[in-house]
Amino acid sequence: MASPAPVPDSVASSGVNAHTFGDATPVHTHDYLWPAIRYLAGELAPGTRVLDIGCGNGSLSARFLELGCTVVGLDASDTGIAAARHAFPTARWEVLLADEKVLANLGEDPFDIVISTEVVEHLYDPRAYMRGCLAAIRPGGKFIISTPYHGYLKNLAIALTDHWDTHHTVLWDGGHIKFWSRKTLTELLATSGLQKSQFMGVGRVPFSVEVHGPLRRKTRIDPPPKHDQPLSENKARRTVQPSAEPSVVLLI
Repeated sequence: MASPAPVPDSVASSGVNAHTFGDATPVHTHDYLWPAIRYLAGELAPGTRVLDIGCGNGSLSARFLELGCTVVGLDASDTGIAAARHAFPTARWEVLLADEKVLANLGEDPFDIVISTEVVEHLYDPRAYMRGCLAAIRPGGKFIISTPYHGYLKNLAIALTDHWDTHHTVLWDGGHIKFWSRKTLTELLATSGLQKSQFMGVGRVPFSVEVHGPLRRKTRIDPPPKHDQPLSENKARRTVQPSAEPSVVLLI
């Protein structure tokens, strides 16, 4: 395993209010995010390389370890990284922010899969973050990102029920400062260099789980299997070769 990377000055000067973790206990969002992430990750060959940007305490990306993947996790929280290193010592965990130099800072090659869950809504500079996420993916790899959804109907429901104060968590230090819709997320990706993406709804309304592809075609998906098993080498070889452009899916 590679030795810990030095903490760049950019982490200390970024203004990111990092979350404090006491241990590697999973957070409640994993209950609905993980089945979707596992489904979208597809077939995993032994040693598939996964990068988790904004990994927190590592409890979500560590599930890829159980499937035989090689995992690297980044976060601005030194307590989160300490908890991850203690609980999941076979992975690599670093206090580091994502930007265009993320691979150079890590000394790593591009990854097969990059995930980033519930991060972009906390960031002052989401464009630098997105450039870092996309720079870390190998040609034909996958990028899976999640963030709370904000669109017309949800915003209207929040207003009608007088829940703006509680919803926006303004008294939560380090809380949400960006509120994303499909339109704004699509624009963020486009300005970062990608024109095609898919959206998948997860969370409180499970019957709305649909994939929205680049052709504006809606496709109902089957639920992922309940039990995950690492794939054999032979089965992994039967996967279809991906295109050169990364596959980007946004969970909202």
